[in-house]
Amino acid sequence: MPAPCYANRRYFIHSASASPCDRERSPPSQAASHLGQPRPRPFAFRKGVAERRLAHAPRRPPLLRRARDAAFSNGPSPGACEAPMAAAASPTVFLLMVNGQIESAQFPEFDDLYCKYCFVYGYDWAPTSGLEEGISQITSKNRVAPQDLVWNFPIDITFKSTNPFGWPQIVISVYGPDLFGNDVVRGYGAVHIPFTPGRHRRTIPMFVPESTSKLQKFTSWLMGRRPEFTDPKVVAQGEGREVTRVRSQGFVTLSFNVVTKDMKKLGYDVSPASASNPSLPSVAGGIQNY
Repeated sequence: MPAPCYANRRYFIHSASASPCDRERSPPSQAASHLGQPRPRPFAFRKGVAERRLAHAPRRPPLLRRARDAAFSNGPSPGACEAPMAAAASPTVFLLMVNGQIESAQFPEFDDLYCKYCFVYGYDWAPTSGLEEGISQITSKNRVAPQDLVWNFPIDITFKSTNPFGWPQIVISVYGPDLFGNDVVRGYGAVHIPFTPGRHRRTIPMFVPESTSKLQKFTSWLMGRRPEFTDPKVVAQGEGREVTRVRSQGFVTLSFNVVTKDMKKLGYDVSPASASNPSLPSVAGGIQNY
């Protein structure tokens, strides 16, 4: 009686030397030992499948194989690596770093004043660190310098940009109490951040808006609501200034420490005229004097 042939795949014995019939024949004892556990396929079977797949796979043309071998043997060309590194090294923006302080103010008629500051800049500019606005402490006049109101309020900010148009300006607003104890504006002023690197000192003339009539002036004095700008940033802009009536009043002194980065790499020269060309005045120097 011939040995039973088990059709279940779990009882198959895959052997490279066995015949097709012997592969399906397995004694019951050996089949029972592998019951419930599928036998893994031997490496010889997987190797044969891989060899058949490689035999039917399309081969590369000799020309492409030679080009590939030459590329791997010679290594990458120097220019292929230097071009991305040069592109990554070239800057796309320049930086303007400003720190300093609002030192003092001269308001002979007023005392117990404090100030606020904010920055106005163009669309291509963006602050990367620091504070865009701040408010100082209240200061009073002293006996040593009765005309000076000393704040020494620090400012520190860093900008980045691709275009010098819209160079940042700092706007100063000074406030103090009136006769009835109400906080009213005592002066507005604005100045550009210095264009050249280094230490700079600026004195800003301040002004206040005026009422259009004597009746409004008396009413605002009585109610403690003097004319003022709803947004102090309009001081650094020119829109609507031709119809505004103002009056000069006081001065504020500031000091700046300016550092620029990558401006020359982008084609902008902000060095002083004496350093670049003594015979031709620089644009930065002209704007600074203005």
